[in-house]
Amino acid sequence: MARSYKTTFIIDGDSSGAVQAQRNVRNESQALTRELENAERQNEELSASFESVSRRATQLTTFLGATAAAAGTLATRQTLAITEQQNLARTLDVSVQTLQEWQFAANGVCQHSCHIK
Repeated sequence: MARSYKTTFIIDGDSSGAVQAQRNVRNESQALTRELENAERQNEELSASFESVSRRATQLTTFLGATAAAAGTLATRQTLAITEQQNLARTLDVSVQTLQEWQFAANGVCQHSCHIK
């Protein structure tokens, strides 16, 4: 036959340990709530920052596209100007360098005569 045993616990004291444990749990819970609120606020700030970066990237892309178009236009006009210089030099039967020297001299005369007035 099996024996039966009975265990009894007797707790003495005032319940200050349980009260302190309850206070610790409440304090830790409040600290966790503050940390979660801080994390949520930081998440919102980060999201706003990403939106700002996205807007800036879009603006930069637009600017770079416009710059590339302007550079293309400038290159085209410069090519046309060089072609016109070559055609004029051929028509006058001089080199492009000579034609450019004449243009430089003409600009110098114009600037000098404009200051004399």
